[in-house]
Amino acid sequence: MGQEIPLSNGVGEVMAPQTLVTAFVIAPDGSIRLDAGALHGRSQIEGQVTMVSRQELAGESQPVLVVWVALELDGANRPVRYKGLSVCQILVNSKQQMGYKSLSEHVNRMGEAIRGDINIARLSPEQRRAVKQQLVALGASFWDASDPVLKQALES
Repeated sequence: MGQEIPLSNGVGEVMAPQTLVTAFVIAPDGSIRLDAGALHGRSQIEGQVTMVSRQELAGESQPVLVVWVALELDGANRPVRYKGLSVCQILVNSKQQMGYKSLSEHVNRMGEAIRGDINIARLSPEQRRAVKQQLVALGASFWDASDPVLKQALES
């Protein structure tokens, strides 16, 4: 039986049948944090910058990675396992307080995670280990029940 996580506590949101979606944000300094605000374009980093419509308007920027995490839910809406992971980026120019993201990329990557795909090529080995640590911390039982392919992807 899955661990009970209230769906209204900011951990994530049911975005598809039997699927809870949340996001981790990896800052340029390597720090990683759960940021469910990313689900609606309101991540902490997006709140600190003005988003621009074209990448070149953001000037010299650094990538902030968004890791979409999908959790499979049981019939009582309790998470039981990690289902999919996918990564996209937001470009941030902290000096100018400007940022850019491709909305279509974010939607497509979130969709991949919801479908149970694993698309984490943008993550370095260190970032993969950090994401794994965060997933285990969020729910060790979810990690234990996850598909071996997902686990292996984060251990490579």
